Amino acid sequence: MEKALGLSVSPLMDRTHKGGITRSQIGFFSIVGIPMYKAMVSAFEDAGPLLDGVMANYKCWEAAAASGKDPRT
Repeated sequence: MEKALGLSVSPLMDRTHKGGITRSQIGFFSIVGIPMYKAMVSAFEDAGPLLDGVMANYKCWEAAAASGKDPRT
């Protein structure tokens, strides 16, 4: 929509910009997501499936980074 209006598009939101979102997601998972969910599981054992989902998503983004493909498409 921004492009159609002649506006600039954030690199993380521009699907024609290769690699930006993939690296960003991996960094977010590594620094914020995984540690947060590990802490949650240590406090609430029943939250284990949530961590499993986060790890599956992280692995998807890692595979995307290795292949150069955007998993959102």
